[in-house]
Amino acid sequence: MSLQVGTRLGVFEILGPLGAGGMGEVYRARDTKLDREVAIKLLPEQLGADADRLARFRREAQLLASLNHPNIAAIYELGDAGGKPFLVLELVEGATLAERIESAAIPVDEALDIARQIAEALEEAHEHGIVHRDLKPANVKLSASGRVKVLDFGLAKAFADDGGEDSSSGLSQSPTIARQATEAGVILGTAAYMSPEQARGRPVDKRADIWAFGVVLFEMLSGQRLFDGETVSDTLAAVLRAPIETAGLPGDAARRVRHLLERCLVRDPAMRLRDIGEARILLSSPAEPSDETVPERGPRSARTSVAVPWGVAVLTAIVAAFGFWNDPTSEQNPTMPLRFTIDARNVGGASVSVSPDGRHLAFRQSLSNFQGSLWVRPLDRLDTIEIPDTANLVDYFWSADGREVAFAREGKLFAHDIETGTTRQLLSGEGPFWGGSWSDRGVLLLGMARSIYRASASGGTPEVLLAPEEGKTAWHAWPSFLPDGERFLFTSQIEEAGNNLPIVQVAELGAPSQARILIRGAMSARWSSGHIVYATDSGVLTAQRADPDSLELIGAPFVLGQGTLSDSRIGFVGAGASANGIVAYRTARFSETEFVWFSPTGQRLSKASEPGTWHNFELSPDGQRIAATARVVGGPNELWVIEARRGITSRIVEPGSLSVSDPTWSPDGQRLAFRFDRSLVTRAVQGGEIETVLNERAYPDSWSRDGKWLLYGNASLGRYDLFAIAMDQADAEPVRLVDGSPSADEPRFSPDGSWVAYHANTTPSTSEIFAIPFPPTGERWQLSGGGGVQPRWSADGDTLFYLDPGGRLMRVPIPKSDPRGAG
Repeated sequence: MSLQVGTRLGVFEILGPLGAGGMGEVYRARDTKLDREVAIKLLPEQLGADADRLARFRREAQLLASLNHPNIAAIYELGDAGGKPFLVLELVEGATLAERIESAAIPVDEALDIARQIAEALEEAHEHGIVHRDLKPANVKLSASGRVKVLDFGLAKAFADDGGEDSSSGLSQSPTIARQATEAGVILGTAAYMSPEQARGRPVDKRADIWAFGVVLFEMLSGQRLFDGETVSDTLAAVLRAPIETAGLPGDAARRVRHLLERCLVRDPAMRLRDIGEARILLSSPAEPSDETVPERGPRSARTSVAVPWGVAVLTAIVAAFGFWNDPTSEQNPTMPLRFTIDARNVGGASVSVSPDGRHLAFRQSLSNFQGSLWVRPLDRLDTIEIPDTANLVDYFWSADGREVAFAREGKLFAHDIETGTTRQLLSGEGPFWGGSWSDRGVLLLGMARSIYRASASGGTPEVLLAPEEGKTAWHAWPSFLPDGERFLFTSQIEEAGNNLPIVQVAELGAPSQARILIRGAMSARWSSGHIVYATDSGVLTAQRADPDSLELIGAPFVLGQGTLSDSRIGFVGAGASANGIVAYRTARFSETEFVWFSPTGQRLSKASEPGTWHNFELSPDGQRIAATARVVGGPNELWVIEARRGITSRIVEPGSLSVSDPTWSPDGQRLAFRFDRSLVTRAVQGGEIETVLNERAYPDSWSRDGKWLLYGNASLGRYDLFAIAMDQADAEPVRLVDGSPSADEPRFSPDGSWVAYHANTTPSTSEIFAIPFPPTGERWQLSGGGGVQPRWSADGDTLFYLDPGGRLMRVPIPKSDPRGAG
């Protein structure tokens, strides 16, 4: 039906028509209740006539309404007028991108800015599982201020004719075609942007949007349609088979942009650009000379130059190639290292490993759950390859020839051949694995069970090469062969002046007991093109020249990168280096998150905070405040308290050089216990002095309801033990609850204080939920069956919640707070 000016749809008064399309008629309207102008989209009549389809549309509209992004036109609500459904949308003023392109091609800088904003909108939607399915210039609005708004997000799926994930008809996935199948001029406007899989009527995912994004970007830069035809069939045939030529792009379109288009416009979705976030990062980066002139890779003995131009928003691996240069800061070598970012989304705790020839990176990432798997990235290509059967892997490293990547999982070591795609088991170990190295003679060095082990790549039983010395060293880990295959670098933790100090040592296979210290306050060292590359105990990635024979350090060290992800407790550094000068490391580029209230049924209710780099957190006993740490790139974590109902934040510890973590509320909500650098401390929320509880590397977890006991984890011994300490007694001796072999974490008091729940490893890669009585009696009960972390008690103590490996919230009934009767 057509609506007249002045017509009322509930609180909405029609002001005039805006247009019509395959998804219905659109009107300008005024919300008389909130006194704002909105857009009303009157939906097709057949939608309201089909109850099942309307119900499914409502579900989809609710999901779409959850999108909140400055580049996405918002959906406010789904209304009904006399049995006819309509959408209330954000009113976006300005011309469409289609109208902007009609006059001429868009200048390169402007086109790339528009494309970046479109990519940001797509990225936001894709991260919420929403695919646009009908991206085209007519669905993009340009405001006078330069703001881009993408319209009609996900409505193609909402309009689909069946109840499946996608319509089986390619045409039905395009609402313009489905609605106006006889109006050729309109039809071509959508058909020209359909992905090949859409045109063939196959199911689609976010890669269909990436194809459409590439088509739109080409059209902005060239002013011409990439696919055109007199009829729908001609246009679809061009989408499926016509050569894709980028010669029509303007000469000032950077080489990286042409490369981006080539990756978006691959007809096989399996070979297409995997994530629009990669495009967004590239378009956000300033143009560099390397965009136009990319050095070719020479022979392996020559300096290595690589160009891969984009990265990700969550965790970034940055590669610095310094070849056979000396100190890059010296006047004799003014050329600085080539740096670029690569896709390493949702990377887990393991490091980045570079093959010895510098041609491949291996890293762990998790795309759908907490387990993570191993991925390999060739540096001369823009895609990553997932290695099968690597869920829950622990660590990984390359063979000397760069052909196999070894990885540890479930107490075993495997090797995957990247050329043949086959995997073989190398050996079984005690775990946990902390680094490894593989010489050209088939010798394996393994950081395992706090010692350095030697093994053969052809099999056999590992033997201890270096074990910790009682009273001197807590552990040895992260071995790395030097080029001669006899000497190796490794990291140890020693007690010195009351601190746990990581050091880098060198030893020989034939005389491991004669190891000597090379660098103090350093960890995870690698030999790379005449340099020792290591991280300081504060996470600064550093390189220093060294004599290859004597390993005498030459000159001053220089910084490769700051904010490197690291953990000096175990000498972990998220970095790797090749023999020929490729260094890869992960930086702490933290994504923003926000706290949100949910109902017990999982319904999102409201925000509890503004976005921030929030990390570990704890809800106050009265449920009104959140204590949370905020990650700071290049600086220590900060501690904040958020008034959850009002969204007001206040910093508890002023910025400084010392980091805080693991806030835990006292039962009266007046104090917080937290880790402050190397100590466990408390402080009143309203201010006052910081009071030290323990001068140990301890992490508070739970305060008993009566305030008498505090549970914490202690990592001072090179493992993670669980303790309780009496808070009402001066100089109280801690009570050990759980020996950290295997690893245990996150102890939580039951409300009545008689039980402690925690999670512990049952294998090197599997964690389960357990409960023990308090005070401890030596008994324990397992409460989970398929893996679990983050145990939390209900307020009445009758239920224990936890997360399973897939991120699902699980619950275990605890009759009368007694885990022995859990079912």
